Amino acid sequence: MTSFLELAQLESLSKPEWTYDIAFIGSPIDDRGRLSVTKAKEAAQRTAVVSYDAETFTLNVNGVGFAANNRGFRNLISDYPASRILLDASTLEFPEMLLLIKAFLSAEPLELGFLYVEPESYEERRGPEAEYLHAFALREEYKTFAPIPGFTPMLSDTRKARLLAFVGFESTRLKRVIHEDEGARISAFSVVFGVPPFRASWEMHSFMQNSNILKESAFEEVLFVGANNPRATYNLISKVAGCCPSSEVMTIAPLGTKPMSIGAALYAAQNAAGIRVIYDYPKTLPDCTHGVGKIHHYTVRVPAKAAA
Repeated sequence: MTSFLELAQLESLSKPEWTYDIAFIGSPIDDRGRLSVTKAKEAAQRTAVVSYDAETFTLNVNGVGFAANNRGFRNLISDYPASRILLDASTLEFPEMLLLIKAFLSAEPLELGFLYVEPESYEERRGPEAEYLHAFALREEYKTFAPIPGFTPMLSDTRKARLLAFVGFESTRLKRVIHEDEGARISAFSVVFGVPPFRASWEMHSFMQNSNILKESAFEEVLFVGANNPRATYNLISKVAGCCPSSEVMTIAPLGTKPMSIGAALYAAQNAAGIRVIYDYPKTLPDCTHGVGKIHHYTVRVPAKAAA
């Protein structure tokens, strides 16, 4: 069973006291990303830049491609042996975190750290695109819902998806999931909001952005987990999955905060055979956030598990 050892908050100017064998980072595009990468580099003996190509199903690490399958994972572990691994959730997207966790599950023992820096504020939409006060300019585009290898259990007329959708400030993302399905694969869905939010009143942005889709769709229930609490997300998925009948496939859509995505990635990586993932690979606008908010360090011990 996964053990959350620490959910700590750091000072922005202090040097990390913990050390890791390696830190996997993305490419920073805003102030908090640049700070997060700096701290990740200070905390690890070596650093690797990671991105995922959804068209070729390839995890690119320091410019070298590794297939998102068992052979690719073995090659990755061979090139980057480590048992204490830091993932910079501020700059890595969900697929990178998910596949990196799955790749290293065979390490024994495995201790994972996650670094996440909240933004101080978000860039608001301007001009005719600013429909109302709860709209933010966060993404340039969204791609199609391409599958992530290893997280696509088969669906059929008799075995449909039970969707657990974690949402944030972008109504477009949940709308696309529901509208593109048109009742063909999703038998029931629940929506999860980040409450309490990063900052007081921010939950209203999420409520208002997603209110229309909730009015239009036959959702099952609304659930809440802390916006910066990956343990709460992990426990919620575990609880819902435990009640999911064999006639349904537990399906998660990590469309909310990065701490939510951390919890979702941890659970999915350890239960890949029974978890379906829906993701839309958003392209984030540079400097769509401003400043630096709270800095979080999450530490997790994962039991050894051979790759499925």
